[in-house]
Amino acid sequence: MAKHCWSQLPRILFLFGLMYTLALFLPLIIAVSNERVTPYVPYISEGGGHFPEAGIFGFLLSICALLSQMIICLRYLVVEGSHVSRTNEMYAFLNTVALVLGSMSTFSLVVVLSHPTTTSTQVHNTAAGMTCICFYLYMFCHTWITLLLSECHRIRKIRLIITITSFIALVIIAVFGVLGSVHWTSARWVGTKTPGDETALNEGRMEFSFGDTPAASGLKEVLLIKKNY
Repeated sequence: MAKHCWSQLPRILFLFGLMYTLALFLPLIIAVSNERVTPYVPYISEGGGHFPEAGIFGFLLSICALLSQMIICLRYLVVEGSHVSRTNEMYAFLNTVALVLGSMSTFSLVVVLSHPTTTSTQVHNTAAGMTCICFYLYMFCHTWITLLLSECHRIRKIRLIITITSFIALVIIAVFGVLGSVHWTSARWVGTKTPGDETALNEGRMEFSFGDTPAASGLKEVLLIKKNY
């Protein structure tokens, strides 16, 4: 089962990367061209806040959510089917927790794309926060598994860097988001930057980290299966 799952990963990872890139940039390009958002570090959600880009944003993200869930399930099967995980309860526990967290993140992403930030701000922001937190915890669990299982120093280093970068971005998003809501208003802010610059920039960093995670997972699967089969 694990070997069969690994054989399906390359094409799924390619499709995910393509759809994810289009979902991030295509709606944003349309929004900037229609002068709905500033081209200087806008929030990702702002790019899909109005139609027609909101429809494109939701459609592409729905495909990303489906592919992401497939990758999450395949990785669960690969780790569960490895010879090492059958002899250690810690690997099985972390793998199960990661599956639940990843599924919660995917569900929250569906809620995000179903409620544009311009029409349902509170629901959108809450779901976006759940997506980021759950997926970061998912990354943390699988980074832990990688550190325990993988004998390849490069893969361990890649996953650790991605996880640390995402954590830093998550903290900055929270801190500057709170500071921005407290101290910056449209009536008082007169600079060339928008109030959410730091938060939006780190939101982008986190999104790119999330996009890098499946690629690191795919490399890990290749090494894991080649070792055991």
